[in-house]
Amino acid sequence: MLLGYCQLWYSFENHLEQFTITYMGKKSFKYDKVLCRKFGQKVSEFRQELGMTQDELAFRSNISPSYMSAIERGITDITISSVKRIAKALGRNFLELFEFLK
Repeated sequence: MLLGYCQLWYSFENHLEQFTITYMGKKSFKYDKVLCRKFGQKVSEFRQELGMTQDELAFRSNISPSYMSAIERGITDITISSVKRIAKALGRNFLELFEFLK
């Protein structure tokens, strides 16, 4: 499993290099918004395949319904532990939620 995390991080690093910008001397990543939006779309896609509501997925993931909505809309960052809980509730592998990075 560690190899999978390393490959995932490598993918993030490769994509981030393409989207790094500097604003007032500070690095900013435009890719963060794209990443959140694509991740949320993938979660929504898998949830709908199972015929599950957002509230049901939120309950099974131990996440508030409003936070689940924000995740699916791609307007918030998400922690690794939340990703793991969502993947488990969807019956998916952690890395399947990041297939869009390939």
